[in-house]
Amino acid sequence: RGLALSRGLAADGDDGGGGQGVGAAVRSGEAPPPGTMKQPEPPEGLPHGEAPDTEPGHGQAEPDAKLLHTKRLYRAVVEAVHRLDVIVGNKMAYREVFKPENISLRNKLRELCVKLMFLHPVDYGRKAEELLWRKVYYEVIQLVKTNKKHIHSRSALECAYRTHLIAGIGFYQHLLLYVQSHYQLELHSSIDWTHVTDPLIGRKKLVTASGKEMEWAQMACHRCLMYLGDLARYQNELAGVDTEQLAERFYYQSLSVAPQVGMPFNQLGTLAGSKHYNVEATYYYLRCIHSEMPFEGAYGNLKRLFDKAAKAYHQIRRTDAKKLSVNKQRSRDIKRLLVSFMYLQSLLQPRNSAVNVEVTSICQTVLEDFNLCLFYLPSNLNQSASSEEEEESDRGYSFLPDLLIFRMMVICLMSVHSLKKTGLKQYSAAIAFTLALFSHLVNHVNIRLQAELEDVENAVPSLQTENPDEAEVKEAPRDAEAEPADKVQNGGEPLASSKAKSKKYSRLAQLRRRRHPRQKADESDLSEGFDSDPSDDSAKDSEHSDSGSDK
Repeated sequence: RGLALSRGLAADGDDGGGGQGVGAAVRSGEAPPPGTMKQPEPPEGLPHGEAPDTEPGHGQAEPDAKLLHTKRLYRAVVEAVHRLDVIVGNKMAYREVFKPENISLRNKLRELCVKLMFLHPVDYGRKAEELLWRKVYYEVIQLVKTNKKHIHSRSALECAYRTHLIAGIGFYQHLLLYVQSHYQLELHSSIDWTHVTDPLIGRKKLVTASGKEMEWAQMACHRCLMYLGDLARYQNELAGVDTEQLAERFYYQSLSVAPQVGMPFNQLGTLAGSKHYNVEATYYYLRCIHSEMPFEGAYGNLKRLFDKAAKAYHQIRRTDAKKLSVNKQRSRDIKRLLVSFMYLQSLLQPRNSAVNVEVTSICQTVLEDFNLCLFYLPSNLNQSASSEEEEESDRGYSFLPDLLIFRMMVICLMSVHSLKKTGLKQYSAAIAFTLALFSHLVNHVNIRLQAELEDVENAVPSLQTENPDEAEVKEAPRDAEAEPADKVQNGGEPLASSKAKSKKYSRLAQLRRRRHPRQKADESDLSEGFDSDPSDDSAKDSEHSDSGSDK
């Protein structure tokens, strides 16, 4: 449904953001300084909470007035956009955009776009969103990134840029809450903060919106979360700021709102960068391509990663095999595995025509390296001791994380799915490789499970840290209870002097400690989980007590 809406709105024109179209990933934007953000208001002339559409029973004059108002707003938006385009086209635009008058102009455009999208969401909502993001936020961000060499650390320009990003995050968080409140959207299962708990929104009446308006509102929330993720990602590129997890959180929440859209996966791939030699980014780009609504730019991003993998693979094959330390050898083995895996996936793509002999050889190499690297287990001691060496050896991954192994398996399945649809000759090779990879994985899972079970069965009891005197005092009452019971059964006297017993049993405990130091540990191990016969225990205690008294 979102695709149909985007197509209808894309026909309006305005291909900003680098010529990638309305539905592209590249968005424009600028941020107002803190304190200047205003609450997104309903269109002028409508009270809070009232539906923008005309209700039944109203005359023809109101729709005409609404249409006139919409056209007037759109003309004002177009005029503001043209003025901003002139500013951005200047050679010193990276300085001009942060002047107060230009910030005010962007704030005015932002307010006009918000009014336009709520006044006529079906025809102008998507268009107003795109203009707001590109002209108010994204273009300023691109100017700063392009002229990065002119912006020094802790300068006034960098401070203005940081303020720009922070203000943008605040605006889109507020817009997200307002859209939910205005259209009474229930997104509790998709995002972890909703309009219900925000006291700034106020009470809202139920809105009688059409199905298309509700579609726009749902997708508008999805795009707000996307913009929030982009702003957090740009913040993460600044020195001294770590917002990677925040950006990832926003992208995943946008997927929860609209799981059919592949754009968040493309942005997650960009956020992943070159982690694990581009394996993570490849996973996200392939997820984007295999979505119901894929983003076309993901194909180009994936091709660039595969080109890098081919160069890295041929470079690794030319390197000499030197004797390395254990940690460096681990890092080198894992690098060889991941680079070879990436190159193999590039050969298994539908658009690639590789020779069967080369594919078979690389498959065998990857399987051997995968089997080897699965033996490398994480160890805190090894990681802490070899952190410096790992930094020197190109980030030095010392083991394969579970999530990375999962993503490698999913990449293989997606490759098989793509080849099956096209019916190319690499299809059988991809199936054989994927099955062999799963076989190695299941084998190592069994090995690790057996090792864990053996450790549990052969677990050694923990050593007691008690003092000998305390142990004797604890053992004496146990024996003291056994002997009177035995005497009562044999018709003897049930009571005796407490002082004599304590001396006798403390001496008996010392004798038993000297004569049978290991027997007690063995008995405790063997008796775990089994019920002992109380008559046998009393008989043993009576024998020991008799032997102790004789001595």
